[in-house]
Amino acid sequence: MNKMHLSRLIGQHEFWLGLLVVALAVGLSVSTDEFLSLGNLTDVATSYAILGILACGLFVVLISGGIDISFPAMTAIAQYAMASWVIGHGGNFALALTIAIAVGLLLGLINGFLVYWLRVPAIIITIATLNVYYGLLVYATKGTWLYGFPDWFMNGINWFSFTAADGYDYGLTLPLLCLAAVIVFTAVLMNYTRLGRQVYAMGGNRDAASRLGLNLLKLHFYVYGYMGILAGVAAVVQAQITQSVAPNSLLGVFHPDLVGILVRVMQRLGARHVLVVHGKDNMDEVSLGAATMVGELKNGEVREYDIHPEDFGLAMQSNRSLRVAGAAESKDVVLAALGDAPLSVPSAVEHTAREIVLLNAGTALYAANTVDSIGAGIAAAREAVASGAARAKLEQFVAVTRRLAS
Repeated sequence: MNKMHLSRLIGQHEFWLGLLVVALAVGLSVSTDEFLSLGNLTDVATSYAILGILACGLFVVLISGGIDISFPAMTAIAQYAMASWVIGHGGNFALALTIAIAVGLLLGLINGFLVYWLRVPAIIITIATLNVYYGLLVYATKGTWLYGFPDWFMNGINWFSFTAADGYDYGLTLPLLCLAAVIVFTAVLMNYTRLGRQVYAMGGNRDAASRLGLNLLKLHFYVYGYMGILAGVAAVVQAQITQSVAPNSLLGVFHPDLVGILVRVMQRLGARHVLVVHGKDNMDEVSLGAATMVGELKNGEVREYDIHPEDFGLAMQSNRSLRVAGAAESKDVVLAALGDAPLSVPSAVEHTAREIVLLNAGTALYAANTVDSIGAGIAAAREAVASGAARAKLEQFVAVTRRLAS
């Protein structure tokens, strides 16, 4: 009996895929001590939480014999609706999840109805709804960024937190909790419930399932509705990780491996123009002291490349001169970068601070589609500093934050 079971297991593609994953994990563990560290495992799980949640929903759809290509647009719409309410009216994570899930469920039910009613392959229907949903989102929002989440949302959840030997705090955060809950719920749903068996039956033979008396319309609602629900969960997780809702973003990451991962996550979530950057001198921004790795999403396509300060007429120089001893020195350097240098700031430090601000501001303007290149963005940023507009905007920001704090 054991031999038959082993033979059947070896004959499955999943067995060899799992074996490959184990082999890769063992190989990476041998080659580097950091792979199995708590910090790395936590970072990997957090980075893949959004994709893992969406994959569970797509798994159920695929088992049913269908497919759903529209989940990035559903996630983006659910995220925008949730963020608009939370920023405007407050609430808590239960309310945020309820709003996002309700929006995702509605969009999923529309997909399920159209797939069943039109009798057209699901891939055609969901490609169409992907474009319709996303077009409606862009039309309704005009590409407006949402930021300024309440503190409870930005701080997130961190249950059972503790400080590990490496000095960092770890715990069960919102992405990890949602990922674990979704995986467990999906496994129970598909393996131990009557509904799960009906989904398998519909996927195996739709006509036979109908003759057995299964309500195929209801099953389509269940399957595509579940995809929409998980799109809503992923929307909250993604917004809590990035702390904003924007179709255009400039994101800095602390590890080079995250450049390609995060830009593709943003692609799947329906972002329009995103630059994910990592300075090769271990800066989580565009670096003035080394080359910078860039993952760019534009027009639906992802490119990965390196940029250098010299590409934009800037001299490569070390960031070490920007180190400060406290808040007062930090303020002086910021003012120097914006063209109002206190006497305590050396001219060399003023120059370096301004150049790195211009480089990153120019990249942000390019990501926002305000200009058509990073070089043009740097020129626009330089003009804003020279005219005093940048300093005036800083003073406006300070006044608003003081008013809110009082």
